[in-house]
Amino acid sequence: MYEEFYGFSRRPFSLLPDPGLMYLSKAHRAALDALQRAVKQKKRVCLMTGEIGAGKTTLKLKLREALGDALSVGHIPNANDAFDERPSWILRAFGLDADAGDGDQLFQSLITFLRQQKKRRKRTVLLIDEAQGLSVAAFKALHHLAQVARRKHLPFQLFLFGQKQVRDTLADPDLEQFVRSIGIDHHLNALDYEETRALITHRIHQAGGDPKLFTDAALEAVFQQSGGIPRIISLLCDTSLVYGYMEASPLINSAIINVVGSDRQNAGLAEGMWQAPQPVLMQTPNTRRTARLEEGPTWHDPTALSLPVLKTPVRPAPTVEQNLRARQQRHRARVLDSITFLLVIVLGVLLWLGREQLFAPDDSTVASTPPAANKDSSLASFGTQSE
Repeated sequence: MYEEFYGFSRRPFSLLPDPGLMYLSKAHRAALDALQRAVKQKKRVCLMTGEIGAGKTTLKLKLREALGDALSVGHIPNANDAFDERPSWILRAFGLDADAGDGDQLFQSLITFLRQQKKRRKRTVLLIDEAQGLSVAAFKALHHLAQVARRKHLPFQLFLFGQKQVRDTLADPDLEQFVRSIGIDHHLNALDYEETRALITHRIHQAGGDPKLFTDAALEAVFQQSGGIPRIISLLCDTSLVYGYMEASPLINSAIINVVGSDRQNAGLAEGMWQAPQPVLMQTPNTRRTARLEEGPTWHDPTALSLPVLKTPVRPAPTVEQNLRARQQRHRARVLDSITFLLVIVLGVLLWLGREQLFAPDDSTVASTPPAANKDSSLASFGTQSE
């Protein structure tokens, strides 16, 4: 819709993965380096977490490219709590028959598959996305598989990608041994302002547009409203281009970004958009005990009262007609502001041009006032008459 107006060859902020528009920030490069180091050093278990939309899928695609055909890769795109200790879901990830036999027989089939891959000199890699959906029982099955593969010297690696909630599950005391087996543990942080700016200009340039299409104030507004999360950045920028096209605006300024954010908030689509990501630490039984020791003895503070959490009231989503009416009102307001500004300029010019006539002395007053010499002669004649 807006591609031709802004000179794009394709949509620069599509939410679908596009290798031609892919931008690796410093945070993404550090995360990718960690994954590649895990492959090279043959780490058994690797964990990669990040906020929703932080770019974990992009990293997973890059990792699959790096693995190539020399490895046998199994992929679970969306883990859920239905996965249990039976290894049938792991077998399906590698395209194996998962319906024959009980749990022990299925596990033996999985070990046989790993041995076959070893004879072919191929390393077996299992990628699990949305790992926050796995249950404690599923993690136990993965830990058992990793341990058997280690004891039998079978080349097997496990890569877990998920939101930070997966760390809450891994804090279960029954998974302490599994946590200790994690060789690479990396959390993907949000982008800072400079990285956000670079992401936007990179995508616009790759799509054939003007890298200066977004003003500096607009870039700062995108960063403030997105918290540096790439998916929200793309969503804000794509919607702002639609609004800019409807307003026939040659540039995307901060006013357009703020209107987009306001409309999304009113529609209930921006929950958590302005919440900065929190630092993430792996919580294990050992770290919890250490934290309690560092905190010291607990005591009662009567002033430490917990404040109630205020919830934002849910507003009904505006209709298309309401959005159109709001845009028309904003357009009329801008037109009135422009007319007022022009009138002020015209009035100032008129005052400047007519200043001489407004402040010049009155000619009639000057003409009626006799000169000083005439006053003296009249006084002299008056004296002669009186004598």
